[in-house]
Amino acid sequence: MRVLDCARHPWILRYRQHDLNRLWPSGDILLELLRSQWWMGCMEDCFFVTRSSRMDAIKAYILAKIDDPNLCLADIAAHQGISSSYVRKLFAAEGAKFSAYVLEIRLEKVSRMLADPDLRLHSISAVALMCGFNDVSYFNRAFRKRYGCTPSDLRSGRQAPHSGPERDGTTDTPEQP
Repeated sequence: MRVLDCARHPWILRYRQHDLNRLWPSGDILLELLRSQWWMGCMEDCFFVTRSSRMDAIKAYILAKIDDPNLCLADIAAHQGISSSYVRKLFAAEGAKFSAYVLEIRLEKVSRMLADPDLRLHSISAVALMCGFNDVSYFNRAFRKRYGCTPSDLRSGRQAPHSGPERDGTTDTPEQP
């Protein structure tokens, strides 16, 4: 990534300091920089971080570290070089919370693993621990609340998980004509 540093631009270096001070308040110096070929060449190499690209990077990092039970907001913020409050604001802009997002990703991973016949040898608590849960009773409560069945019901095939009203906007009751 290339950092823009207007102070080192040759156009600026050829002016004496008092000339720059005279041009700066009027904005003429910015217009001249925008017109210059240097600026256009520099723009091709630059990377501007947008909220959506920042959020994509945060979500990718969460997915990469989802198995870590110590995954926390501060670690993600430090990895991105931003504050924890800004990470919270990014999630809030999407109508979500960091902790709810992490919980949802972990629960989805557990449900996929419980449905996988190759992982039947692992206990449910071992699967939960592999997915980043460090409290099995919390995991069981969260799983039941999210899917409407226990993890053992899902694994045995006695009950398929449902996606609740908060998940897809539907309800379990049929529509009335």
